[in-house]
Amino acid sequence: MCRGCVVIFADTPASEQQDLFIHKLLQCCVVFNFMDPVSDLKSKEVKRACLNELVDYITATRGVLTEPIYPEVVKMVRYCIVFIVMQFLLFVSQHSPGIPQAGPD
Repeated sequence: MCRGCVVIFADTPASEQQDLFIHKLLQCCVVFNFMDPVSDLKSKEVKRACLNELVDYITATRGVLTEPIYPEVVKMVRYCIVFIVMQFLLFVSQHSPGIPQAGPD
């Protein structure tokens, strides 16, 4: 799935850890269909492990959240928010017969 989620911070020189951190953040922007519990199992597990490693790294390491990291964190959060909003709108349109569905316009 990704090089960055296989390589761990402990095996990476300090000079390359910021780049690895950014790579892992970008990898976490990949969205999976969690409504289908059997699809992409390996990729979902890699993403879960990657997210856990990011949390552990932030918790255990001082000075991780530097200025170059913030735009990448915002990007990851933005992807998650957009995905959640889109899923909510899809759910509402499928389960609320009184609400007109959006057309191709």
